[in-house]
Amino acid sequence: RATRRRLDQTHRAGARRLTKRERRRLGGQLTAGAAGDGLHDAMEGLRDAWAEYVQQLLARHAKSQQPERAEAGAALHVTASAAQTALSGCDLHGATLAVARSPSQPSRVGVRGTVVEETAAMLRILTPEGALAHVPKKRHVFRMDVPGTALSVLLHGDSLHARDARGGA
Repeated sequence: RATRRRLDQTHRAGARRLTKRERRRLGGQLTAGAAGDGLHDAMEGLRDAWAEYVQQLLARHAKSQQPERAEAGAALHVTASAAQTALSGCDLHGATLAVARSPSQPSRVGVRGTVVEETAAMLRILTPEGALAHVPKKRHVFRMDVPGTALSVLLHGDSLHARDARGGA
């Protein structure tokens, strides 16, 4: 709910919020007329905050895995498997994800955007076109480009489904 309220306030500065009936009528589709232009661009701050959070998380993880390098002040390296381990338990609000595999609905493969809401069983992803895609976590695989690195990791929805929706393990 809080994310929905922030979404309504963020993308419609100065305008009234959408009512529940209007949101239902839109059917999850945030159109330019109802939502205002550049909704995806308005999420830039959320994406930047998430990228900073991930960088801190990976640095902490690398320091714990390579204490001798951290003490010497040497550059810390993050492998894809270490990044996947660290990111599998992180908060996904603001993450840019793409659906890599969807056995139940192949048309979802390729859906890419910013996670604006995460529940126990579902991710709500705002696409660059302004559509709000509802993607279940169960049996889906998501691809995430790790900010600040050239790494791309796969997150299995079944492991995300098993954890608390607030990002805790």
